[in-house]
Amino acid sequence: METIGPVRTGAASRAGIVIMAAAALLAATGVARGVEPEPPPAAAPPADPSPLSGPKVTASDGSSSAASATLVKRHFDGALEQLDRRPEVAALDLLGLTAQERAAADALLTKRAAKVSSLATEHATLLMSLQGSRERGGLPEDLRQKMREFREAAADLLNPPLAEQLGATLPESKRAEFRRLVSEYTSALSADEAARQRDGMEPMDGERPAGRRPSRAGAGPMMMELNLLLRETGRGLVARVNERREALDQLLKTVEATDDQAEKIRRLARESASETTRYKQTEAQRAELTKKIMEVLTPEQRRKWMEAMRGR
Repeated sequence: METIGPVRTGAASRAGIVIMAAAALLAATGVARGVEPEPPPAAAPPADPSPLSGPKVTASDGSSSAASATLVKRHFDGALEQLDRRPEVAALDLLGLTAQERAAADALLTKRAAKVSSLATEHATLLMSLQGSRERGGLPEDLRQKMREFREAAADLLNPPLAEQLGATLPESKRAEFRRLVSEYTSALSADEAARQRDGMEPMDGERPAGRRPSRAGAGPMMMELNLLLRETGRGLVARVNERREALDQLLKTVEATDDQAEKIRRLARESASETTRYKQTEAQRAELTKKIMEVLTPEQRRKWMEAMRGR
C-alpha cells in the first residue's frame, strides 16, 4: 500500500518509479479437445440443421460445446487476443478441477506471487533500464547483457518453467489437457510475434534484442518464458501501484487535504521517487520526504496523518 510518513514511507515515495516500470513493461504482452462420442444408433439428423453450426465435442466435464475449449482467441483482423494473466493460470480454470485437485497448484501460485513481487521490488531499476534500452534502439550487446541480468535474477522463477511446475501438481488425467492448452496459446503467441516482425511492426516487450534476426517460428521456449515473466511482473507492478495510489488517496481524504495540498504531496512523492536510484529508499530519504509532507499540512492535519499511519 502507498503510505507516506515515519512508518513505511518508502512505499508512497516510490510510486513514481513503480508506475514508470509498470507502464514500460505493459506496453507490449479450454478444456482439452474433447472426443466426440459415438452417435446413438437410432438418432436422426434434425430436419433443418443450421449451415453455420459447428461440430459438437464433449468437454471433460461431460458437457457438449460447439468447439473445443481454447485459450486462443482472435481479433477481427486475425491478431491474437493476448491474455491478461499467465496462460498456465488461465488453463487451470478450463480443466474442470475440483478444489482438492487444484489446491496444490493454488499454493504454488501463492508462493510464486510473493517471489514475483520481490523480483519487481529488488530489480525495478533493471527492468526500466531494459525497457528503456529497447525503446531507444540500444546496442544488441547492451540489451543482451540486461536480459542476462534479468534471467539470472529470476532464475528460480524460470527454471523449471511455470507450466512444468504447475503440471506436476495436477492429477495425471489432467496433465495432457493442461499441456495442450498452454502449448496451443504460446505457439500462437510466438507465431503472432513472428508475423509482427515480418510485417515490420514493433516487437512485444521482452522479445529478442534489436539487431538479432527473428526466427520464422518466433520466440524460443526460454525467450517465451522470459516474455511471460516480464509481463507477469508488469501486471503485478500495476496492481501494486493502484493499491498504493488508493491508499494515498485515502490518507489525503482522512486529513481532509485541499486540492492544492494533495497536488503538492503527490508531486513530492514523484520527486522523491525520481531521486531514488533503487526501488528501496534509505531512512534518510524517507525522513526527508516525511518532513516535506508535514510542512504542507496544518497542525491538525499532521495529527490525523500520524494517527492514520500508526493504524497501518
